[in-house]
Amino acid sequence: HCGLRCGDVLTAPRRAVPEVVVTEKTFAAITPSGGVIAWGEPEAPGSSTSAVAEQLQNVIEITPSDSSFAALKEDGSVVCWGANEAEPNEKKQVLRVFAASEAFAALCCDGSVYCWGDPHRGGDMRGQAEQLQSEVEHIFATGSAFCALKASTPSGRGAVVAWGDVLQGGRTPQGLEGVRHVYSTRGGAFAAVKEDGEVVTWGSSVDGGDSSR
Repeated sequence: HCGLRCGDVLTAPRRAVPEVVVTEKTFAAITPSGGVIAWGEPEAPGSSTSAVAEQLQNVIEITPSDSSFAALKEDGSVVCWGANEAEPNEKKQVLRVFAASEAFAALCCDGSVYCWGDPHRGGDMRGQAEQLQSEVEHIFATGSAFCALKASTPSGRGAVVAWGDVLQGGRTPQGLEGVRHVYSTRGGAFAAVKEDGEVVTWGSSVDGGDSSR
């Protein structure tokens, strides 16, 4: 017997629960001090942070792709490790990082976007770079494409800009504006909800890109 009576209240000691993120075969978590620990299949990309350990300080968020991690630090810089260890070329202050299967896209504090990773799966946005220099509010992803929702454009609110694998949503439907929110499937489709309630879909038809079915 532990001496408890009906109605007694137990208070458990509070312990910080780390946020754990995963790739296909590895895990990563932020420590209470702002560092990072990673583990998983020993030969899998991302299971060790040894190559970037000194840089992984003051981390506030980790974003995983299928085989890499991108850590966002308090100062707005990004550190990567795993299959895609290439450091982003841009040095802008980043607000948040988003991931497709093998590519990352960073939303910067000034509303611009830059990306890196597999150029065929969203890591190359050069064809839409001009449209992604400002006013981006949020980024959505399928497995191989990204879609940026813009706050405003010269012709109205809620334009979207997509890039990546065309078959998985990397081509923006012509004339699509007035978008309130975007949803995505990992398989390769986007669905944009417009301010008037209309839903516009594009990308892989078998993964939700054809709403006429």
